[in-house]
Amino acid sequence: MFYIRCPMPNDPAGWNLARNADGDVIEAHALHRGIVDDDLRLLHDWPTVEELWLAGATIGDAGLEYVSQLRKLRTLILDRTKVGDAGMKWLRDLTTLEELGLRWTLIRDDGLASLAGLVNLRYVYLGHNDLNDDGFAHLAHFREVEYLYLGDTHITDVSLERITPMKKIERLYLEQTRISDEGLKHLRALPNLRTLDLYSTAITDAGLEVLAELTQLRKIDLWNTRTTVEGVTRLRERLPNADIRKPESGQPSGEPPA
Repeated sequence: MFYIRCPMPNDPAGWNLARNADGDVIEAHALHRGIVDDDLRLLHDWPTVEELWLAGATIGDAGLEYVSQLRKLRTLILDRTKVGDAGMKWLRDLTTLEELGLRWTLIRDDGLASLAGLVNLRYVYLGHNDLNDDGFAHLAHFREVEYLYLGDTHITDVSLERITPMKKIERLYLEQTRISDEGLKHLRALPNLRTLDLYSTAITDAGLEVLAELTQLRKIDLWNTRTTVEGVTRLRERLPNADIRKPESGQPSGEPPA
């Protein structure tokens, strides 16, 4: 589709808009924290919006009522906002959504129940929230997900088992979660998995034996895990086509170098 990113004289301040050839607003990006709930009233004038980026805006649950009017919406990014469980009810009917970002928000397990009907989601970003296995259970029936970000949540191996029906997953981010070597066995059910982030988890060399069976993997992050240099060396030999990130002997075991 042909988009036009040329500011128009009447464009509201604080927004970067893209239009189609007919002049309809297709994308809207909030540019700063000055965007608040009441500013989202103008979405009524943009019913054709397909991508809405509100990351970092000073909005909460009340503003999502205006978002609920966007029946063509495919992408909604709410990272680093104050939205929480109460606001999720306004998203439940946005069944055209394919991408949803809720990182660093106030959402908890109960709020995810309102998202259970969004079965067309392909890209789901839930990391950096106080979420547990009970919350992820509300989304376990999704089948179209290709990218799943659960980093820095409290999920365990229970959620890994619930991921197994998501056969289309290509990228899975599990850094700083409570998974174990045993849970990695569930990843055998994901034939399309290409990227796996296990940064700062309790994975050991025993888990690497499981990963060695996943010959489709192309990128694995093992920084700050309990794996050894010897174990990672064996994994590299068995997965020669994978980019495996792990400090070698003499390197720090924390954050990866810039």
